[in-house]
Amino acid sequence: LDLLQSAGNELEEDELAELASALSELTIPKEPEVVDDGLCELCDRHGSREFHHLVPKSTHRRYIKKEKLPENLSEVEAKLDERSWGVAHFLMSYGVLICGCCHKAIHKAEENSKLAEDYNTLSRLLEHEKIA
Repeated sequence: LDLLQSAGNELEEDELAELASALSELTIPKEPEVVDDGLCELCDRHGSREFHHLVPKSTHRRYIKKEKLPENLSEVEAKLDERSWGVAHFLMSYGVLICGCCHKAIHKAEENSKLAEDYNTLSRLLEHEKIA
């Protein structure tokens, strides 16, 4: 925030905070880790598969802080208490195994915040016109 303030003296404090928040959402893309060989859960092609977090990792902090999952996952959230799983544990393990082509298509189609809220299940991904 200090760096932003020194670079943009003309910006108001709330504008700087908004800009800092937006910048914190940006992530440097890394090569996804290949998990195994098998059928992609999206396109059914056989090959190397990567783990796709259905609620992207860059959005986890927001849900962990609220101790709440995205709205459409409320049924899942109710089961977390039964298993003694916290939101953080669930988010790190909640995903699908997909090929690299599908993984790239997902992240090209929508921003992570939109994926977290609206495309956080396999069935919802399959409904997206740019992904399926």
